Amino acid sequence: VWLMHGPVPAQVAYVSTVTGNDELFKIRVDGSENTRLTENEWAWDKHPTWSPDGTRIAFWSNRDGHRQLYVMDADGGNVRRLAPGPYEDWDPVWAR
Repeated sequence: VWLMHGPVPAQVAYVSTVTGNDELFKIRVDGSENTRLTENEWAWDKHPTWSPDGTRIAFWSNRDGHRQLYVMDADGGNVRRLAPGPYEDWDPVWAR
């Protein structure tokens, strides 16, 4: 769970298995606007972390067969894999 403070009200990005597998969601700290960000049939999406400016979320997923790092816009759009390779990658962290 990661809090994001910045140009929009504080939000939490989190992982839930309510859909039957690990998906990413975000919710405002007041409990409003619970939004599903990812949708997979079997893959795990884990360890969301906000960019310093609050516009993107990095995470890891096994959607391409093994753990790789991804980044997406804060609304769940524009998902793209970072540095694809043959190795397992996980636990992304933004640095300023």
